[in-house]
Amino acid sequence: MRVVIDAIPVVPFGGYAVTLEGLLRGWERLGTDDEIHLLLAEGVEHDLPESVTVHRFAVGRPEVIRRVYVQSRAARKICRQVEADVLLGAIPSTAVVPVGCPKVITVHDLRHELMPEQFSRGRRLLRMLSYEIGYRQAAGLICISERTRRDLLRSHPRLEAKPVCTVPWAADHVDQWPRRDPDPDEKPYALAFGHFPNKAVDRVIEAWAILRARGEARPLVLVGLPESERERSSERLRA
Repeated sequence: MRVVIDAIPVVPFGGYAVTLEGLLRGWERLGTDDEIHLLLAEGVEHDLPESVTVHRFAVGRPEVIRRVYVQSRAARKICRQVEADVLLGAIPSTAVVPVGCPKVITVHDLRHELMPEQFSRGRRLLRMLSYEIGYRQAAGLICISERTRRDLLRSHPRLEAKPVCTVPWAADHVDQWPRRDPDPDEKPYALAFGHFPNKAVDRVIEAWAILRARGEARPLVLVGLPESERERSSERLRA
């Protein structure tokens, strides 16, 4: 089978990158004779198996607007060139034009619908439009959790007529992280990320207050907070 994966929106950090790299490593371990073609933005690097054929495309500026055009042009070109059996979108926003084969899209969440305050008006509108096109054109949809699948079908009930399956977001990439011998003088601690609004740092702090009241809280380390959020979060922690 020839599969073209549209990963042009995937930057080399964060959850999308972890998913993409894990997917391709797992695919290679299956030992199939599938031919994988990966579409990436120019200048973006990921940890990829050698068996994957990479096609790079310049996106340009303004990136958010140009990307939709580049994705459509790139996906149609490569799908026809390699006679692809399917186009897999790393996110719902993929080629908005026919590409000569069925499209399957990956749905991570519906944050722009459920938590619109986390997006600017323009970005929210672009996401709504591009995702809606992705839903309409998809021959099938993959959700990363059952929660996402329920949210999707509740918000877009007409999609029940299409195959909508759940493939849980794996965490086995953590098993590959380098280990070091434990320091007997170092106390165990918990780690939480705050680089995007959906990491919900306020919720983490609220949860830690409950754990502390129970006497169950370990030291908490918050990483990735933007400068603008550090003082506010520090005040919450002091409180």
